Amino acid sequence: MALRTISDSLSKHFLPLQFGCGLPNGTEMATSVVRATLDLHPDWIAIQLDVQNAFNSFNRNPTWHSVKNVAPALLPFYGLLYGQPSDQIFTDSDGSLRSLLSSVGSRQGCSLGTFAYSMSLHPVLRKVNSMANLPPHAAIISYVDDTVIVAPAQTAILALQDFSKLLRSSTCSSLRQDKCRVLARPGTSPDETSLRLLGLPDPVPVTTDGIVFLGCAIGSCNFALSHFREVVQPLWRALDRLPLMSSLHAQFVLLSKSLIHLITFHLRSNFLPNNPHLDGILSGIREQIQRIAAPHTPITSATWTLARLPQKMGGLGLSSLLELPPFAFSAKYLHVATHLPRLFSHLKRSLPLPEALLATPPPHSLPGPSWPSLAQQARLAAHSLPASSAQTLRRLLREQRSLNHLQSALHAPLLTLRHASLVQGLSQRHAAHILSAAGDSFTFSTTPSRPDLLLSNSQITTL
Repeated sequence: MALRTISDSLSKHFLPLQFGCGLPNGTEMATSVVRATLDLHPDWIAIQLDVQNAFNSFNRNPTWHSVKNVAPALLPFYGLLYGQPSDQIFTDSDGSLRSLLSSVGSRQGCSLGTFAYSMSLHPVLRKVNSMANLPPHAAIISYVDDTVIVAPAQTAILALQDFSKLLRSSTCSSLRQDKCRVLARPGTSPDETSLRLLGLPDPVPVTTDGIVFLGCAIGSCNFALSHFREVVQPLWRALDRLPLMSSLHAQFVLLSKSLIHLITFHLRSNFLPNNPHLDGILSGIREQIQRIAAPHTPITSATWTLARLPQKMGGLGLSSLLELPPFAFSAKYLHVATHLPRLFSHLKRSLPLPEALLATPPPHSLPGPSWPSLAQQARLAAHSLPASSAQTLRRLLREQRSLNHLQSALHAPLLTLRHASLVQGLSQRHAAHILSAAGDSFTFSTTPSRPDLLLSNSQITTL
């Protein structure tokens, strides 16, 4: 909460290098910058860096000056937490707990640990950014201790070397070269032999399939599907162990409030049509619902349709994983396509808004071995949404958080609203009210402090 009050100051200080402090949805923004830059320059490479023991090894002393300049209101609180050595708890070789006073790194479990480390690392990022002489469009993107360099091969390797030297000189840590990754797309980027000749350290592995940055798979469709298969394994294990809970109510709450949402981030990261793993997960969820809610009555397709309705409408509030992917990805894309070009003007070309996406016919599929761009995935997701659906608009508005975001993100229409009754129902569910209605045009107002929003068929197109 303390950081939330100074988020604007933190954004000005950290962006466009550090996305881990003061920026809502920083994870999705950071991964989208990396993907969109590689979309523009397929011959460039991406070097993913891994800092050894990052949070326990940075020097606290230089952070005082940075906190004083960037967030002076936070200085007393920061001094309370980091003004004296703190206990570091660890397990000894005999299994007993030990405590050691430490004045290096963040406090264990500290809510300001991310902020403190970001303050410590930011001078390193700035120096590397200035020393590397990065060409236009090249980027050094960091999310707290996770950093990716996207640039031409030689420039990226020089930036890697500068980062390693500055990290050792300014902190008590170093790079774990065996945990770093270099992504070089086959056929366009230099091969591994050429990268080694340019100075890439031998322990750093080179991959041609993809990398996982902040949980997002960046690479080919096959790589993204393989990563998705790995991340759903905990969900499968949880579904198998769910019957071990003694309370059926607890089982249902855990299933509906937690388990079915575990993969939402991954659905927002990549749109993969005909994902074979979603069918299996959906079958597993239906089996659990069958066992919990109706052990003696088979759940038919009509019953499952009712179960997907909100609880206040008599349903169970279970979204279908087969319908969710285009909504989830489209919501993420609308956000990043609106805000990222303000930081990186060149990304307007690789992050077109939906009116440009809809100007071309919908693609039929994304071939397995291909490297789909963000725009290609967004176009396919947009054309996968059901036309003229109030439910579609509800979901997108829920993801965008407000009607104002929708208005700023889209100059051309999003959805066609054909029935005033649907719009009326939408307004009731989103605390918005219709100021006027004429034909197919509806004027909404969300709060007194926000301007009205006019939705009409002339402005709104069916996705």
